[in-house]
Amino acid sequence: MLSYGVLLNTVERTMILEILATVATLFFLSSVFLRPPKNGWKGLLVNGLSLQRIRSKSSALFHLYFWGSSHNIVYTPALIQTFAHLRPSVVDYTSIKWAIFHGTFGVHARYRDTYIAASDELDACVAKHLLQEPYMSKMSHSVISHTDAHLKGLVTWKTMPRAKENRGVDQNTTPNLAPWEQHASVKKIESPYPSVEISLFPLLTSFLGHMTLPVLMGQEYVANSPTTLEDIDILDDSFLGLAAKLPRWFPLVRKAYNARDRLHKGFESFYQALDNEAEGQHTTISGDFSDVSDLIRSYDGIWKRIGFSVHARAAAGISMPWAITINANNLVFWLLLRILATPGLSDRIRDETKRFFPVEISQHDSKQPYLETSGKGDMGRWCPLLKACYFETLRLDGEIRSARKIRKDNLVPRHETASTATFKLKSGDYLHAFHYLHHNDPEYFEEPETFKPERFLVRQGGSVEVSQGTLRPYGAGFSMCKGRVIAERICLHLVAGILHHWEIEPAGTSWKVPGHISAAGVCKPNTDVRVRMLPRARTGKKEIHAGLPHQTLNEWM
Repeated sequence: MLSYGVLLNTVERTMILEILATVATLFFLSSVFLRPPKNGWKGLLVNGLSLQRIRSKSSALFHLYFWGSSHNIVYTPALIQTFAHLRPSVVDYTSIKWAIFHGTFGVHARYRDTYIAASDELDACVAKHLLQEPYMSKMSHSVISHTDAHLKGLVTWKTMPRAKENRGVDQNTTPNLAPWEQHASVKKIESPYPSVEISLFPLLTSFLGHMTLPVLMGQEYVANSPTTLEDIDILDDSFLGLAAKLPRWFPLVRKAYNARDRLHKGFESFYQALDNEAEGQHTTISGDFSDVSDLIRSYDGIWKRIGFSVHARAAAGISMPWAITINANNLVFWLLLRILATPGLSDRIRDETKRFFPVEISQHDSKQPYLETSGKGDMGRWCPLLKACYFETLRLDGEIRSARKIRKDNLVPRHETASTATFKLKSGDYLHAFHYLHHNDPEYFEEPETFKPERFLVRQGGSVEVSQGTLRPYGAGFSMCKGRVIAERICLHLVAGILHHWEIEPAGTSWKVPGHISAAGVCKPNTDVRVRMLPRARTGKKEIHAGLPHQTLNEWM
């Protein structure tokens, strides 16, 4: 049976999960029929084939049919370009978004028509604040500044009690742990030199979440809803089960429903407090809401104006922190890990990005010679190697898809080079662009399973620049990720900052890059990655790092 977690996009997965909810239809999940998209249909029973093998046996456009629905899949650059330019009058994306707002986030069905009518206005609001100046730079600079202020405390190893060998640190007995360390299984290591062993994925994803959420929602929301990031992560793990509206008692979604309930409660109190503040009334949440982002205020303002109740606004409101945090948080992990796992690359990145991280001894405590961070420039513009690593990480660790529902019959090219050969897309069919299939195509990317950031570097005159080529890491067309510029700025700055501040080594004998757990955008690792970390610093021109004698490091303890 095809791996549905890899093959199908959100809409298709929803259909599969609906079938799973009915035991009588389980038999039909054992087969999917692959058919060439032209005359002379030949039903091919695919059982146990990977999508890459299907791609190698198919034309540039292939067709999947199951349970009464037709799904047309493209993955080559020319057809993805055709996909991107299909007009909204021909294809529908709004109904797909509504399925997510309704099923996953819990907006009541009675708001469907209202949402669809306001969808363009909501999209324009998000695009304005995430893609236009001055809003874009204001948000990215705020997150970067917040990150810089906390990067020294990414691991609070100086104030942490020494843990006994191979024993995880318990949150209840170690109040000095930062919030982002609480689920990262922190252990203090004494030999061969003092350091901290920690799980890299939960550390980095939680850290960036804690840097982003206050900038987006404001400090008062974070203080009153401290489990938001954890609940968003739980909801994301069951994203498609919720979209399929599996019942609350179903084991796969039980925790997700509870997490969504907590999110609804927190957002409802938050939006009610904003309403009361605007009307000069007493608020159940006291405090200063002046730091709530312009994006959240404008976005919620539309929901309120079109007649959404506070509860419905709370459900819809989950979408914004979910979209802002989930994929960027995962991407930071993969980007840092792949740089660390490539011999010599960490030093090259440090050298390329050093202009953004002036080095000076801390004036607060001369015994803690950490690096001080500054510089809020656009690293993607000035650091081509780091940006090439970013693109290569998106290529390898992203499962990017775009989807449309066909509104009316339309003809599209059947092959890349035969413009006169067409294929008819029928009203009611689905059209999908599986970008990640192209990203792993050896015809376009030599040794596609190998991390080779240099593939995106080109020499222009006397300088080296980054060329995206046929990579489409953000989707295509009008549904392209609107937070892409902000995400790139934040991810590049954070990864470079970590490399400048921290020495990181594998907890085992060597670096091992884990496999993937399929996700809506950027994958999650299928195994834990344990690392050893200690601060880097510089005294004059002499670097202090993991290779120094044990007694030098002991002076920091």
